[in-house]
Amino acid sequence: MTFSWTGLALAAAILVPNALLVLFPPREGLTALTSAGPSVVLERLGQVGCLGASVLWGEDRGAAVWGGAALLLVVAYVALWLRYLVTGRHVLSLFEPVWGLPVPMAVLPVAAFACGALWSGSPWLAVATVVLAAGHLPNSWRTYRFLAGQVPPSQAV
Repeated sequence: MTFSWTGLALAAAILVPNALLVLFPPREGLTALTSAGPSVVLERLGQVGCLGASVLWGEDRGAAVWGGAALLLVVAYVALWLRYLVTGRHVLSLFEPVWGLPVPMAVLPVAAFACGALWSGSPWLAVATVVLAAGHLPNSWRTYRFLAGQVPPSQAV
């Protein structure tokens, strides 16, 4: 394993936009984003794992098409952050479906890391991405269902 500028760029492109939550919090407040899901531990482990494995993936060994796919996913992810800002910074816009994709702001980063794993050939990034998906996707779906009023908080699991 060696340091990877490409992996650092991927991780930064996914993680840096999250600073917008601190700079421009949702109108409803940040407490609306509190996760009560049991998979929050997996989510945090996956986030740390994806960051570490991305930065240390070494040389690109996979097909370059995966790099292009990761780039497209990151561009779509950033576009959704812009939508959040332009449409009034409502917490629901962080979770609601777009392009027929449920919780796209959770799905797109996971998919981008998966493409990064395929591009780099890194089994560590692949495992970290699976752990991230196991935590981030259900937590985001649970939060979306709660915010959309589909279920009361006690049943959002």
